[in-house]
Amino acid sequence: MKYRRTTRRPRTTRHAEATGSRHRIKRRLLLAAVLPALCALGLPALRADTVYLKDGTQILDCQVTSETATHVSLKTPVGNMVVPRTEIFRIQKVKTAYDRYEEQLATVREGDPNGLFKLALWCRAQNGLRKESDDLLAKAIVLKEDHAEARRLLGYLKLGGEWVLPPPLAIRLKASGPNASDLRTNLDIFLKTRRDVVLAPVSDSRSDTGDPLDRCALDVSVTITRKGPTTFYGMSLASPTLAATVRFEAESPWIGKTPLRASATGLVPEKGGTVSLAVQNALGSSSAILHRFLDQMAQLRSKKIEEAFRKKEREADTAKK
Repeated sequence: MKYRRTTRRPRTTRHAEATGSRHRIKRRLLLAAVLPALCALGLPALRADTVYLKDGTQILDCQVTSETATHVSLKTPVGNMVVPRTEIFRIQKVKTAYDRYEEQLATVREGDPNGLFKLALWCRAQNGLRKESDDLLAKAIVLKEDHAEARRLLGYLKLGGEWVLPPPLAIRLKASGPNASDLRTNLDIFLKTRRDVVLAPVSDSRSDTGDPLDRCALDVSVTITRKGPTTFYGMSLASPTLAATVRFEAESPWIGKTPLRASATGLVPEKGGTVSLAVQNALGSSSAILHRFLDQMAQLRSKKIEEAFRKKEREADTAKK
């Protein structure tokens, strides 16, 4: 939406039209300000720029795509828009985590496993950089085979003096209802960022064969709520939205009597948005939380595998005697 004056009209008319235009664009800008930066895992991430307007409004999670002496073009989660320079107080450009990752990667000396390891740790603390973290760890152990910290973060165990990588943990998804298929698809996309966890095929969802330590049941439920627009001094601050709360509960004999739990929340505009997009947004915006949840499962599983190995060693020693 552009502000452009082509002819000079009476002051009162110009003021009324400008005020109406400002209110219309403000509604759209404020909607952009309350939405998360990512509406779905599959969509490209926006730079986390912030535009501060003179009236106090902040346009969050946007990308400044071009600037002229009179206008600034923006890409926001709710579409593209053009804001006049006269309305802008200042622009703050902030790089995304991936931008900072690329900059730091360029400073790591070639052949430096510890430098790669430190960057991998930083990646693990960010949203959306799990794959980059694991790739860095994999490169570190190529350079230094006995890099214990890197191997353990990748799920390796030292059994009998040798590093052993257990098979990926197969998660048997327990979900029902009209959104079960979409939920499975979205979760499968999310898990592809990891190397140690996979979704078990639907045909194997009831199978109890194989090592119990190689599988786990994950009960997932989705709660959808609809929120109407709020107002401030009679002006709409947001359009109706869909909010998805995804709850996870992991159960297995090796987990114990108390299930492991986690939750994620996502938000999308109701107009043009879907439950599937809201779930994708929940998984994306809460990815660091979910990865910690899965890491907790992986660490507990590793501990049980080590205990089972030591038990077999003791039994073998006893048999020899």
